[in-house]
Amino acid sequence: MENEKWALLKGFLIGLAVPFVAYATLQMVAEQLFAWEILPDANTFRVRTLLMLGICCNLLPMRFFRLRKLDASMRGVVIATTLCAAVWIFYFWKELA
Repeated sequence: MENEKWALLKGFLIGLAVPFVAYATLQMVAEQLFAWEILPDANTFRVRTLLMLGICCNLLPMRFFRLRKLDASMRGVVIATTLCAAVWIFYFWKELA
């Protein structure tokens, strides 16, 4: 039981870290594409799109934990993903409507 709690916590922390790292990476790539003038203007990649792509990157650790049958860790990633998605919806609710 104690191991399961640590696995859940580990999955939760991974589920929070992956979107932030993915967002930072995607932001750097987008800025470089703007600098190289491959993308015409900064409005093509909105912040909300990059944040959603970052949240979607949690599919990778979910798949990893599922294939290795680490259910508690996967549950932690799912909880973190749900929390991140809820914050995203709350923050961008006015723009979506």
